[in-house]
Amino acid sequence: MSSSWNMGYQTDLLYTYGYYKELNPLYAKAVFTFAGLAFPDMKAGYACELGFGQGVSINMHAAASDTNWYGTDFNPAQVNFAKHLATLGGINVKSPCAYAHGFLPF
Repeated sequence: MSSSWNMGYQTDLLYTYGYYKELNPLYAKAVFTFAGLAFPDMKAGYACELGFGQGVSINMHAAASDTNWYGTDFNPAQVNFAKHLATLGGINVKSPCAYAHGFLPF
């Protein structure tokens, strides 16, 4: 077992800077509706994006809704970029954070 913080995970290359419509709650709601499933009411609720990469999607969703968005990512550089993006946009993303101990909690 590796003793480094990344536990063998590739951290030299950062994730892409993209927006992914599949993470959009309105898109997910449409998919649920088409499948005949009830979608949870997210108004003034909570949502979490696990593994947000550079944070583009989570910041856009937080800026465009009343939902309280939380997020995590494994790579501290990506977390810092997501926080910077939120600050520049005046976006309130709750506690974007990195896993402090690599994969050990899992």
